[in-house]
Parts: sequence; structure tokens; C-alpha cells
Amino acid sequence: MNQTAKTATSKTRIILMFLAMNLIVVSATVAAPWPDSGTEEDPYQIADADDLRALASDPNFYGDNFILTADIDLAGRDGMDFIIAPDSDGTNGSYDGAGFTGVFDGNYHVIRNLTIDAADRNDDFLGLFGVVDVPGEVLNLGIENAVITAGSSPGVDSDYIGVLAGVNSGTVKYCYATGQINDANSMYIGGMVGANYWKIDDCYADVDVTVGVNSQMVGGFVGENNEDVSYCYASGAVTGASSVGGFAEVNNDSIMDCYFLRLADGGGPDNGIATDLTDTEMQQQSSFTNWDFLGEAANGTDEIWQMSGYPVLGWQVPVGMGELVLLAQ
Repeated sequence: MNQTAKTATSKTRIILMFLAMNLIVVSATVAAPWPDSGTEEDPYQIADADDLRALASDPNFYGDNFILTADIDLAGRDGMDFIIAPDSDGTNGSYDGAGFTGVFDGNYHVIRNLTIDAADRNDDFLGLFGVVDVPGEVLNLGIENAVITAGSSPGVDSDYIGVLAGVNSGTVKYCYATGQINDANSMYIGGMVGANYWKIDDCYADVDVTVGVNSQMVGGFVGENNEDVSYCYASGAVTGASSVGGFAEVNNDSIMDCYFLRLADGGGPDNGIATDLTDTEMQQQSSFTNWDFLGEAANGTDEIWQMSGYPVLGWQVPVGMGELVLLAQ
């Protein structure tokens, strides 16, 4: 083969390699297992448990936009497989995963029966999200009947635990969580979020948090707060170690207009963080200062909250004729 032929052959190989590489990139883009494109205008659609697991298992998509299109029941499924942005190494105590930096819009749907059992494992950052990182956002989502068990064996701990997220460094709003967290040896445990480093607005946690004497920084809503939490409440029982609070155990920044059910009525202890309310007061709209309730305009017109026993998010309650009259007024 002459030199000119060799050069042409080499160029052809380079071109073919370039085309192949581009085909691989295109294939990877097309291969997303959900409908739509993952943009803000056209978020990926999560319709069932398999879709949710696909998101949890692939950090390449953690910066994209997602929307739930239906309620999801995880009964009988291993919740460890559904942690979005989990820690990739549970042996060193630090976070070694890729945080979720996209948008997860629950679209007024509910994820039920998330069950995470790390009782005999040193797995940290436990919850539906391991870490929500800046500029990540989670909104309009309910998580019901979650059960997280961690740090129950001697020498085993699972730091940063919350039903919605182990750590939030993004934005969480218009979300709620119910269920239970059980632990004996861990730190940074909250009914909603283990540790908060950015913003949480208009959320509530009805999560029973039961810990042992070795657990620290435990709260009914957030274990440790380092930024802004506003218009939120906790109503679950918080029992165990001395390092606990009905709403939060540590507050290093702003907790504004937040409440928790007092210990005597089945909630958590008052450590001076947030305001404790009796069971009767929790059922009175007037107890929740500056909250934007349906039918009042003084605190906003977004109609974020309604009373249904304790306050619930407006999107949880179907709009009836009475509510339509209030909205019209």
C-alpha cells in the first residue's frame, strides 16, 4: 500500500471513530428510560416504581427535571434501591455520591411505603433523596407511611436521615411526610430532613422519630438547621436521647413561624426552637401566624394551606363548592 493510500485509510478510520463516538452520545441521550426530554419545559415523566428506580440508579440524570404523573406504591420493594442521590461509600462518614441538582415535581402525587432498612449497615444519607444539592428543588410531593430503620446494632450508625432527604442544600416546598424513623446510634435525624443547608418552606412532617441514648441532633422536622425554614410544622412523637427537639435539635440560622406538637400531647420536647402547640391549638387556624390559608388574603393569595384537623397543604384537599366560593370572594 502506498503512502497516499495509508493516509487516506487513517483519515477514514478517524472519521469513522468520530462518527461512532457521536452515535454513542446520541444513543445515550435517546436512551433515557422516561418520556419527554428532561428540560424545564418538558420534564421526564415518572409514572411507576420502575421509573423511580431508574432515576435513583443513574446519576447522569440527577441534574435534569422530573415530574410524577401518578401515585407510586413501593410496598414490598427494597427502599435502598429507590434512594435518589445516595452515598456511594458508607465506610468513611462523608458524602461521596452525586447530589440531586435538578427539579423533582411531585405534581401533587404521593409516594407510599418507602421502606429503608439499614439497621446492620453503616449507610449514611438515608431518605427518598440522599442529598438535594444546590440548585436542586423538590416540590408538591407527599411521602406517606415511610419506615426508615438505621443504626440499630453496636458500632453501626447511619448519619443524616430524613424521610424526604438526608441533607437538603437546595429548595424544598409544598411537601409533606408521614411515617417513622427508628435509630439507636446515629446523628442528624429529622422527620423531614436530617440536616438543612438552604431553604424549606410550607411543609410538614407527621413522623414518629424513636432513637436511642447514643443518637444526637434529632428533631421532629429537622435534626440540624443551618439556613431558612419557614411555615412548617412537625406533629410526630420524638423520643429517646437527650439531644432531641420537637421541631429541631440545633438551629444555626432562621426558623420562622414554625410549630410542633408539644410532648404532653404526643409530640416532642420543647428546647426553645420553634413554638410548641397543644393538640387543640394544632387544630386552630389562628395558631399559625402569617400562614397563607385558603380564604384569607392578609398573608397571601396562593391558598397554600387548609385546615383538616391539623393543617394540610391545599393541594391535598379536592376543591369543593365551599372552597370555590371562598376563592371567588
